[in-house]
Amino acid sequence: MSCSWCKEVCHNKESCFNVKKIGSESCNLGAHANLIVPPTWIVKLPCKETENSKQVFAIKPIPSSTSKPLLVFINPKSGGNQGSKLLRTFQWLLNPRQVFDLTEGGPAVGFVIFHILILM
Repeated sequence: MSCSWCKEVCHNKESCFNVKKIGSESCNLGAHANLIVPPTWIVKLPCKETENSKQVFAIKPIPSSTSKPLLVFINPKSGGNQGSKLLRTFQWLLNPRQVFDLTEGGPAVGFVIFHILILM
């Protein structure tokens, strides 16, 4: 088992992995912490009945002097279709909510969701 954020690995044994420890320990987000959008910044929006609203979450940043989140926009068909591998790699290294597939709505989707960070 490993943490999705810091990638720290632990075995599925009581001596190494304890469910009680999960709530008490805070994840440091790993080597790329200053580039990752922390999961605490992501807020799920209430469902809207309109067809035009595809935005299901928003970013509510908590001010930090060290955090400079990176937005990644990738065309999966670029580079001889190598972009899809890059897309998966960035989604694994960073928060998947900060990596955008340009074939699914272009860059506007990312800019709308992260407009608060862009203005900072």
